[in-house]
Amino acid sequence: MQIVRCDSSYDAAWNAFVEASPNGSFYHLAEWRAVNTKAFGHETVHLAALDEGRIVGVFPLVRLK
Repeated sequence: MQIVRCDSSYDAAWNAFVEASPNGSFYHLAEWRAVNTKAFGHETVHLAALDEGRIVGVFPLVRLK
């Protein structure tokens, strides 16, 4: 298993994981990275756990001022 910092190139795989997860919600989708950064000015970091190149967990972080 590997933990990676995700940029927009991971968005499709990130969203597929969130949408398939019973605990995923609209607010976990990758598009919220841009909303939090551009609209609210918050620093964001999206981390994902990869197993054999496949996302098996996501951790969206938002630093509030």
